[in-house]
Amino acid sequence: MVIRVSTLQTENEELKRQVAELTKAHSEQVLEIEKAYAQLRESLALEMSSKQETIRREGELLKTREEGMARRETEWKSRFAQMEETKLKMQKEISLLVERYRSHPSEEGGTGT
Repeated sequence: MVIRVSTLQTENEELKRQVAELTKAHSEQVLEIEKAYAQLRESLALEMSSKQETIRREGELLKTREEGMARRETEWKSRFAQMEETKLKMQKEISLLVERYRSHPSEEGGTGT
């Protein structure tokens, strides 16, 4: 019986040692996983920050381009309006010249109608 108790105590001590080793290994693995997780979170945060910055810059570029396009559109509309105004003035002047020519053929060298 004494041998049996001694054997059981030895087995118990061996099991305690194995549990301690497994607990230590488990704790180390948990720490490694937590460290890897923290690194992954940090890496993802940096990547997200970088992508957000890229999107912000692209948004600013797009806004600048849109503003430039709107400004050019306004300039072209203004130029077109000025050209239309000039065209109408020239048509009016031509009409006046034609009318004057028709009403005074001898002065203008025309034949009159």
